[in-house]
Amino acid sequence: MCKPDSGNADYHGLLDDFHGLPPEQQETVLLCLRAESKVQNAERKHRESMRKLLFLFILAAVAVAGLVALLIVMVFVYRDKPEYMEKLIYSLGSAAIGALGGAAGGAAGFGYSKSRQEKQSQNPS
Repeated sequence: MCKPDSGNADYHGLLDDFHGLPPEQQETVLLCLRAESKVQNAERKHRESMRKLLFLFILAAVAVAGLVALLIVMVFVYRDKPEYMEKLIYSLGSAAIGALGGAAGGAAGFGYSKSRQEKQSQNPS
């Protein structure tokens, strides 16, 4: 039957004279090619999902670094005005807690990630 571990299996050479093969061998060749394409599609989807995850991680790291830099600049600018510092600290703290709550909600199945998963389950591609 098929040899899924061998990259270029023997049945690729059979495609040259495919119509000259008996029907049983034609069916075997087609089944092997279909199985190989399924494996390649699964590998491609896995690579794409890993790239997307890496991109999101890098994007989140850049966003956090930017927010930290903004906080440092704001602290230096308003260090002599405690009424502004209090509002700044409370607003940034609220934003951070909201972001963490949104991330936890997404991981728990609430919000955007849940609706995205439901769409994918309804329309498998």
